[in-house]
Amino acid sequence: MDHQRSGEAARQTAALLRLALQLRDVAADADRRDVVAKVDELMGLIAGESIAAGAGSEKAGSGVTEAVQRILNGLGF
Repeated sequence: MDHQRSGEAARQTAALLRLALQLRDVAADADRRDVVAKVDELMGLIAGESIAAGAGSEKAGSGVTEAVQRILNGLGF
């Protein structure tokens, strides 16, 4: 059962990263370097959360989640 959950979490993380990459590409095409920088930070946090979740670190994961939410709020999402 845990293997299924980790597989689903990996798929969700990959989906988030694909969306973030699309946003980054559009922002770069629009010459929005500020947004590109935030998306780069967001992608690092998403990837870091995935690593923390794999290590079983709930506390680290919740801090990363809050940081991701702050970035998205700052971008107007």
